[in-house]
Amino acid sequence: MKILMVYLRPSPVSPQKNSALSVIYPGRAAEEAGHDVDYWDARLDSEKKLWFLTEWADVVAISSLSGFQLGESIRFARRVRELYPNKPLVWGGVHPTFQPVQSLREPFVDFCVIGEGEKRFPRLLEVIEGGRGFRCIDGLGYKRTSIGYEPSPEEEEVFTDPEAHPGGLVLRPIPGREGMDRIELHDAMGVFGDIAVNPRGPLLDFATEYVSAVSERTLRLFRAAAKR
Repeated sequence: MKILMVYLRPSPVSPQKNSALSVIYPGRAAEEAGHDVDYWDARLDSEKKLWFLTEWADVVAISSLSGFQLGESIRFARRVRELYPNKPLVWGGVHPTFQPVQSLREPFVDFCVIGEGEKRFPRLLEVIEGGRGFRCIDGLGYKRTSIGYEPSPEEEEVFTDPEAHPGGLVLRPIPGREGMDRIELHDAMGVFGDIAVNPRGPLLDFATEYVSAVSERTLRLFRAAAKR
């Protein structure tokens, strides 16, 4: 398949031009799996090139942080859905990792790759092509109405028998970080109406605590600067 990896502007100015590893790593893995992959970085590439590649692609993948980049990603994804309603939209990165159910409630989100995508993303592309194996990918969020979700009968059991998958998302406090919660995925599939979230890999708990710790430190720095 032809795959477009998209990295929107992470901030209004974005003076740094560091490599967008969040799309390069899974994109390279998709290349090694035999897919034709191209990349678009808003800090380096033109809008004209973006829409040329969007038309070319069979699947569009977006990496997004919460905040400014999320707004840019939503703007782009909405437009893609309007122009190309049959193209699957795959989201990865920090925001869909920690808010998969919220993300999947949006009509312009078909799949969420939760956590590291080097293995999950190529596997997702494989099952989109074959229609079998969605529920076997750890760290994948999807829904019954996802573009690209054309499942076998056994795949549909996830939604036709939701009582068999009572797992879910819970907020749990991080020890030593009062007032800060983390989202933790159960070790069993969670089904929320027409949305399914598969259990995550072992690195997500560490990543969640790390991001929470960084957020707490950033907040302290801002408060200290405000007092000067």
